[in-house]
This record gives sequence, structure tokens and C-alpha cells, in this order.
Amino acid sequence: MTLKQMLCVTAVATTAFFSVAAQADPATSKDMFTAAEQSEIHKILVKYLYDNPQVLTMMQQRLQQISGGTQPAGGSKVSADIDRKQLENGPSDGAADAPVTVVEFFDYNCGYCKKAGEFIKNIHVDYKPSDIRVVFREYPILSEGSRIAARYALAAHFGAPEIYMAVHNALMGTHTSLSTEADVQSVLTAANIDVDKLQSLLAKVSIQKLIEDELRQNSTLGRQMGVTGTPSFIVGDDAVKGANIPVLKSLIDEKLVASGS
Repeated sequence: MTLKQMLCVTAVATTAFFSVAAQADPATSKDMFTAAEQSEIHKILVKYLYDNPQVLTMMQQRLQQISGGTQPAGGSKVSADIDRKQLENGPSDGAADAPVTVVEFFDYNCGYCKKAGEFIKNIHVDYKPSDIRVVFREYPILSEGSRIAARYALAAHFGAPEIYMAVHNALMGTHTSLSTEADVQSVLTAANIDVDKLQSLLAKVSIQKLIEDELRQNSTLGRQMGVTGTPSFIVGDDAVKGANIPVLKSLIDEKLVASGS
């Protein structure tokens, strides 16, 4: 569904709500918004969603969580227009010259990312680090808490890369909802990660700029790749949407065979 279509659906749903609510109980209709007020609220809502399209992505992701389903399995191809060097240049685990690169778009508050996270965390148990490289694209779309967690992880990447994986695994491995900075710090402290060091890095203007640039780049790449929810994976020229580990593993095996590894 396109952004324009989602806006239209949201607008119609909002209008329908006001209409049904007003008709449901005539005795209280006088207490409802006037037609002029409803019209104004409708305009404000549409403008807000147009100016903040990430809210629609959050709504879609939340709907997936409530419905208990994942995104449809992959099979789609990555556009040849995508800048592969840019896509695959980020926090990573595995050899830089590995024949197969897996790119993951994820959110630390995403339940399905956590399911997939177990496979990603142990990927170098199943495969050699020299064969598989995983690139981590922070894609915090669910909440401000997700963005806070992403900033802490990226502070490690840019300022203390040797602890990035420890930070990533701690945040991805927790079942605690990361709603506030205190939540993020608590999880990292429990994992024996130096939170003071990360806070010091986050206070640096140079690090702040690198983090925000990275998040903007990830957002742009996500839109170019058609990422509408997390997790989303790119393996070579193939995309896998959702925590569909069998499909993901099959693609990795296929690419490894093709590479002669």
C-alpha cells in the first residue's frame, strides 16, 4: 500500500469514526464535535500523517505484531540502482572480503527481529566468519525508545567499535521493552557494558553527527529497498521480509555454493 493510499484509508477511517460515534447515541450527539470541528480535526490529522510518514510505518509494524504474523516471505529482487557499496558499508560482523554479505534492517523493540536475532547471533557457528559477513542497518521505526537504543549502539560503532556487537546482542537479546534511556542503560549495565563510556561518546558533537547521518542514510536506503517493516534482509540480489529463517538460510546456502565456498 502506498503512502497516499494509507493516508486516504486513515482519513476515511477517522471520518467514519466520527460519523458512527455521532449516530450511535443520539442522546449524546450534542456533546460530539460539530461538523466544522470534525472537518478541522480531519485536516490536522491528514497533515500530521503527511508530515510524519514514519507513524504509518509504525502502525503497520504494530498491526503485524498484534496479528501475530510476519511480513510475506522474500523472493523479490534488489533494484540494480541500489548503491551496493553504501548498502553494505556499516556496522558488521564477519570478514570484509566474505563471499556472501547479509544486510539486516532491524529495530531493537521488534519481536520478530529478536526471533531472527538468535539466528544472526549464532550465524558464525553455522557458517565461517570468512564466508559470511552480516551488516547491521539500524532502522528504529517503532518508538523513540528504539531510536535511543539505536543511538547507543551507533555510539559504540563510531567511538568504540570493539564493543558494538556486545551492545547489539544485549539490546537485541533483551525481552525488556526499551521505552526510555533508563531502560537501555539498564540492559547494557546488566550485560557488563560500560554505559559511562557510551554516554561520553554520545555527548560528543562529532559522534552525534555521525549517528544522525547514519540513521538518515538507513532510512533512505530502507525506502529505496522497499522496507516497510522489520526485520528485512538483503542477501546478494534477493530480499527477505520478516523473520523467515528457512528462506534466509536457503538463500545464504545458495549464494555460498554459487561463490564456490
